[in-house]
Amino acid sequence: MSWMEGFGLPGLLLYPAIAIEIILPILIIIGYKAKLSAFFLAIFCIATAFIFHYDFANQMQSIAFFKNLSLAGGLLFIVVNGTKNWSVDREKKYVRL
Repeated sequence: MSWMEGFGLPGLLLYPAIAIEIILPILIIIGYKAKLSAFFLAIFCIATAFIFHYDFANQMQSIAFFKNLSLAGGLLFIVVNGTKNWSVDREKKYVRL
């Protein structure tokens, strides 16, 4: 909490951040509302990259910055293409006999 407060954010935002980082990836894995979950998680990754990892003088921070941007790119790929056949909320195909 004190680390987040050092960046000018309220420390209580730690709990929603933890919930976002746990719940949304689980929704993507099972395929329930995966496009929406991937979109919000991509926004979260971009926001955390620009808020917490913007110090390019520190090599670890620049690595974390580009890691978050690459994760956001992969999540945007899910937003555009969807989860196809392995999702829970896919359209069911019925065959007439």
